[in-house]
Amino acid sequence: MAVLQESTREELRVNVGYLLGAIKELEADASGSTTTFLTDDIAIVTADDPNGKWLVFTSGTNDGSIRQVTDSTVSSNQVTLTFHPAVAASTADADTAELWDQWYDPAAIHNFLNQAQKDATGYVFDPVEDITLHSGGRTRFDIPANRAVIYGIDTRVSMTSKVVTQHGELWNESTSASFTVTQDDEDRLYGVMPAKMVVSGGSNGDLTSISIAANDLSNMTHIEFGIKVDVGVAANDLVLRLSATANGADTDKIIIIPALTAGEETWVRVAMTEAVSSFTPSEATAIISVALEYNANIASNTIWVTGVDATDENKYDWELLDTIYWDIDKQARDLVLIRGGDSVIGYRLIKLKGGDVPTLLTADTTVTEVPESYITYHAAGLALRRPIRGESSEDARARLAQSNDYMGIAAGHKRNFPILRDARFTT
Repeated sequence: MAVLQESTREELRVNVGYLLGAIKELEADASGSTTTFLTDDIAIVTADDPNGKWLVFTSGTNDGSIRQVTDSTVSSNQVTLTFHPAVAASTADADTAELWDQWYDPAAIHNFLNQAQKDATGYVFDPVEDITLHSGGRTRFDIPANRAVIYGIDTRVSMTSKVVTQHGELWNESTSASFTVTQDDEDRLYGVMPAKMVVSGGSNGDLTSISIAANDLSNMTHIEFGIKVDVGVAANDLVLRLSATANGADTDKIIIIPALTAGEETWVRVAMTEAVSSFTPSEATAIISVALEYNANIASNTIWVTGVDATDENKYDWELLDTIYWDIDKQARDLVLIRGGDSVIGYRLIKLKGGDVPTLLTADTTVTEVPESYITYHAAGLALRRPIRGESSEDARARLAQSNDYMGIAAGHKRNFPILRDARFTT
């Protein structure tokens, strides 16, 4: 994708305004009221010159408000602009605003900016990577939400890691009465024997733990394991405790497990940080116990957990999967491994490289995900296509000619969008 300058909607709007010759940026030089703005940044021939124009407030309490000028007066080179309707707070000295020509309503400019973004859909995408999927010997995977295109799949072929718990080990160091823990040698999880934990319901905070040899995880960044639940849970219902004391007693080294769908194998890969308890990897220097805690909304459930690993994401090695081994099922919105792709991958973490549809500009602070030059000229071209009441035929022809020029420039920028090689759309 083309390099972006991270322009906000406000910055893009101003750019469009200058292309149209329709904007003047103002600063108040005295305090006004909820219906007046005082400035010496404009010179007017007659008192009513600004009437009908638009004010967009760009600072202070009224930031983002759009109002129309209904009256204006001049005194000692200071112009008082009266606008309607009233704003939330009285305008103050040094407040800033934009004054727009009557025929270019800033709200319409916002619409044109978003139309430009929509017209770029399918040609340019906000680049994103996703590493939430794990092969697990499967051939079909749900594509993460908001992924519009995938143009590459990498598989993790090596990494720096430490084993925290082994596959199939019994978590029976300390077990609440509500937990029954066994090995499950029939229902494999990601191809390995999991620990099976049957929960009969109980009290929030019930847990089962496993004792491990002292393990220094301070140089690791993530905890990873496979998990499946019989009854779906919300994020934070289940947590993993890393404990420097026996029986999973520590409550400050918490790994929050995300929401899990009933009956679905999920590969959990969570950063070793926790905002509430301020847990960081540097605290995990001597972990001797690991606990699975039913932290909230405890209910009857069965939970299967593979062995737990700690990994360092800075030391992952990835290998590109040839495009002959994967395809997209658009109807099901699934990633499908074909021609033995599952055998090629084996049991590995998957990285999806692709993009999502650019975010629409819904606030002045929203940053564009479409190249700025394209969106600016396209929006200006759209604005110039709107007829202006009372204009002469000659002015209309000149306006439409300028619109065509701007749309042509935008089309040139669009042609320079990067080519999406090996791109496959998800819908």
